[in-house]
Amino acid sequence: TRAREKLILTMALPDGAGALSRLGECLPISPLALEQQQSVGAWILLHALTRPEGGSFRALAGIPEEHLDGLGPAWDLRWVDGTGLSQAREVSGPSADSPEEETADRALADRLAWVYPHMAAADLPSKLTATQLKGREKDREIAEETVQPYARQTFAAPRFLMGQRPLDGAERGTAIHLVMQHVPLQEKVDIEAVVEDLVERRLLTQEQADAVPQGVIRRFLASPLAEELRQAEELQREYRFSLLVSGGEYFPGLDGEEVMLQGVVDLFAVKDGAVTVVDFKTDYVTAATLPEKLALYRPQLTAYSTALEKILGLPVRKKVLYFFSAGQAAEV
Repeated sequence: TRAREKLILTMALPDGAGALSRLGECLPISPLALEQQQSVGAWILLHALTRPEGGSFRALAGIPEEHLDGLGPAWDLRWVDGTGLSQAREVSGPSADSPEEETADRALADRLAWVYPHMAAADLPSKLTATQLKGREKDREIAEETVQPYARQTFAAPRFLMGQRPLDGAERGTAIHLVMQHVPLQEKVDIEAVVEDLVERRLLTQEQADAVPQGVIRRFLASPLAEELRQAEELQREYRFSLLVSGGEYFPGLDGEEVMLQGVVDLFAVKDGAVTVVDFKTDYVTAATLPEKLALYRPQLTAYSTALEKILGLPVRKKVLYFFSAGQAAEV
């Protein structure tokens, strides 16, 4: 910041004489000498060593005295030996302080102990994605510019450097979601033709197409959930939203702050003035692990439901997770 009346700089020199001596080795001052310094304080000390008023500094550094002219207005350079001050303090002891000094010390201590009262709000992220509420990394589809300090970024090597390898679980899940975004909900659908069309339209790579388990999609289309969705008056897939919500909903104690909640709802259906929210999952799930999965994803479905109720002005009647691995729909 710009100093209005006075600029005060501090610089610690654990080995004062030695540091000044090393600075003296950089004289005379040159652009290279300045570039080698690690702080603004070193720049100032370099110039102080060249000033006519800097004799005590040069003596401490062991630099020969020089007669320098033409350096502009005089500087006020003082060298204070603090040894005597510390010895006087030890002799007089703390009791020698005057009441005014004690009051000043307490006031200074109070100021130094001051803590910014809104630190929690300062750490509040400007954006939050629904997927983060269940502990996963950010939703890459909508939050390209959302950076969370606690999310470590990883970068995969290009395929041409790694050689061909099968898609991992997350990549297969992405492929299934891409197909589900476009496949008609009719029970009798040529899934293979849908996948081939997506490849031709370059919405799906051939590698992704080969990894899509078409049988699990057929099983979903024959499920009671799919039949219920066919009866809907309105159906939306991959519904993206951004909504300002109270920070207190997700960060305790921050009711007066706002945060941008973002998300992508896989599918929602409207019928008889109420909404059904559906989220597709490709996790492997069993009867034993189902309760754990429901608890894991409940905050995400709750965030979707809260956002849709505010945006659509309709109540959410049902929140459903559909697990492709088990061919099972579960309400949360």
